Parts: sequence; C-alpha cells; structure tokens
Amino acid sequence: SSWFRLFSASIESTSLYAAGIWAFPHFEKLERVQVRAFKSLLGLTRNCPDYIVRLELGLLHTKHRICKSMYDWWLRLESMDASRLPKICYSQLKALAGRGEVDIRYNWAHQMKTLLDETELSDLWETTDLATLKKNKKIFLNRLSDSLRTQDADRARLSSYNVAPRNYSSPSGQCAGYLSFPVPLYAKRLLAQVRTAGSSYSRVTLSRIVNIFYSSSSCSICNTGELVSLSHLLGRCPIIRSERRRLEDDEIGRTLPAGNPA
Repeated sequence: SSWFRLFSASIESTSLYAAGIWAFPHFEKLERVQVRAFKSLLGLTRNCPDYIVRLELGLLHTKHRICKSMYDWWLRLESMDASRLPKICYSQLKALAGRGEVDIRYNWAHQMKTLLDETELSDLWETTDLATLKKNKKIFLNRLSDSLRTQDADRARLSSYNVAPRNYSSPSGQCAGYLSFPVPLYAKRLLAQVRTAGSSYSRVTLSRIVNIFYSSSSCSICNTGELVSLSHLLGRCPIIRSERRRLEDDEIGRTLPAGNPA
C-alpha cells in the first residue's frame, strides 16, 4: 500500500543506507524505526509488542532487509579481483574468523557465516563459484523470512498481552483485512487500536478524545461508575454515543463484513 511505499522511500532508505556493511549488531535498534513509524501511523500504544505490530501489518523484521543487503555485498566481494582493497580486507577477516580470533561485532565475514549457519547453508561459506552463490540467494532469503515470521507467530501465540485474534494472512506478507478496506483512516486506526489493545492497559482515540484505561479503573469520561474497558467505551459509554452512531452509519458500517474484522 501507499503507507509501505512511503515508509520505504522516506525513512527506510535513510536508516538502512549501506546497512549490509555495518548493521548486523543493530538489528533490534533498527527494527525500532519501522515499528515506531507504524505505531505512530495507527496511534498504537508504546507497550504494544513489536511482534503484534508486525503480524497485524504483515511486516517482516528489519533483519530480513539487512541480511539481503549483506548477501548482495557478499556477492560483490566474491566477484572482485584479489587486488581490490575491499577483497583484501574481506580475505583477512575471513582468515581471522576461520582461526576463531574474532569478535562478531567487528568481523563482517564471521557475521555472514553466522547467517549462513542460521539458514542451514553453511556449505556455501567455502564456495567460490559465483553462480552457485547467486542461485542460493533466494533460498537464503526465503528461509530467513520463514524463520522470522515463525518467531513472531510463536511469540504471539504464547503471549499474555491480549486475546485478540491474530492476522492469519501474515505468513504470506499480507496485512489484516480491515486495513485494505475502503474506509476512512480514523476507522482503520480505531480497529487497529482495539485489536492491539492490551488486557490490562491500553489507549483508544475516539472522537478526538484519547481514552487511556486500566483493567481496574472506572471510566474517566462518564459518571456511570463502570469499569473502563473496550466494551464499555465502544458499546455503553454515554459521552461518546454520537461517535458510535457515526461509526455505525458511516462507510465503515457498510463495508466491514460480519464477524472477525481481520
């Protein structure tokens, strides 16, 4: 969608510039850039786990793009003449890694070898045939992608953060269905905030009112004395009755299918 294209063009292209050379030790720090961008877009809370955000939007961990850049740089290094300075440095780093004299933070060759081990392609490390390396690039990226998506799915399955249904289209890289519906952005934000709300704490913006609630506190915007919850906010709170009617009568009510919005 246009969201992802905008992020890729204006943010990711800067934060991941030449990332294949330097970014291996910083996977999680760089992933914060992606997650914060989409949390800001949808108005999600800071405490919403990163894996929930990635699953909801069908995103891959930034590690995948960094590793793709690393593999491309590896192909370039292997194709260089032995007299080129980058190739000389690479050969020295590879020799140090082979002798175990290495701190992985500062040895690019050992970082690349570690990624090959993770994807069960260790035999490629000693290969000098460029055609073989190019042929296995897609296998490398597919295995890495499957591993990252499986990790997110497993963490979400075991999570106690909330009990909302997950986006089952995420393994194929698709966002939750409601994000593709032709409805206003405020409606998509509301649905995203509801689906990613925590069981004990969350925040929902409705009718330009930011509603922060804890599972044990009373509603702060009405005097009914009811415990604040999503069901109270979206179904019974009298202060935002008009906003609920607008949601029911708006395009969202005619567009969303019955049942699970995902």
